Amino acid sequence: MKKLFLFGLLAALTSLSACQKEADEIICDPVVAPDPNNPIQAFINRHRAPSQFFTYDPTRTNSFTTAKGARLTVQPNTFVLPDGRPLPAGPVQLEFREIQDKGEMVLSGTPTVSNGSLLESGGEFFLKATQAGVKLRAKRAMNITLLMPAGLSSSSGMMMFSANLNGVMADSMQQGGFNWQPWQSGGLDSTFVIGTPVPLPGTPQVGSFRIQLGTGLFQRDSMNWFNCDRFVNVTQPRTTVTVMVAGDQPSPQNTRVFLVFNSLNGAMQCYQTSSPFRFVTYNVPTTMSVTAVVMRAYQGKFYFGKQTAVVAPGQTFAPTLTEMTEAAMVTELKRL
Repeated sequence: MKKLFLFGLLAALTSLSACQKEADEIICDPVVAPDPNNPIQAFINRHRAPSQFFTYDPTRTNSFTTAKGARLTVQPNTFVLPDGRPLPAGPVQLEFREIQDKGEMVLSGTPTVSNGSLLESGGEFFLKATQAGVKLRAKRAMNITLLMPAGLSSSSGMMMFSANLNGVMADSMQQGGFNWQPWQSGGLDSTFVIGTPVPLPGTPQVGSFRIQLGTGLFQRDSMNWFNCDRFVNVTQPRTTVTVMVAGDQPSPQNTRVFLVFNSLNGAMQCYQTSSPFRFVTYNVPTTMSVTAVVMRAYQGKFYFGKQTAVVAPGQTFAPTLTEMTEAAMVTELKRL
């Protein structure tokens, strides 16, 4: 793994399980026991993008570089207690997660959809600040430089989104749905700015987004996810895509289904219908190449299947499922 370079005062964390310490930064892979009532969510929780923790002195300017090259700069006294009072003496901990490719989106359960419309992602990110376990609010902006994913087809039209977990349709919530809302429509402050992608020193082939992350992200529990995205505006007709899932008793607790777009950095989730073997998603652009992905965790076994086609009106997929080990299914997903 690429070494992480942290600039500023960091306090080492030594009591976190399943964590790796590089420089003075901690990366934690989640430890999640199998859940017989929701095995597919337990699988996602075990293999989603890991949390990275940065512990620092909040009275000083601190800069951090993450595992994927994002650069976070925190000014002194950026955070306050939930009631607005200044922080007591003691370190602050930032939790950061970053998702940049389609395999990570599927493994983390974070598809690129805004109110049913397909997005292409320039990166999905989670950021939370705590002190002694208390979630903090921000009173001033934070500067972030984010590297653009290598698989991004275009940076034109990129804008900021936040995750509106409370605004997802009820059936989507029950099935692990994830919805992105344009930043301006979330009632948040206007200090969230995206700059023109520019090359970073030492990485001439990769551009970046420079963002001033406003205080609104930290005001509500559902607003810790943010995303650099663009709407995929295409002229071709949209259609409903069906994915038929074989096997015993498929349900949202043991099965997840996604459409992964092969020509852009995005994915859509399919949801179970009243017919238990039929999963669908809507507003899929025709003539685009997609791969339907099915992953199942059932009675202690894992099953994976995928099928690729150019979307036609009323497209139906029926991937063949193959039993494999949990590690093999993770490998297959990371190849998407």
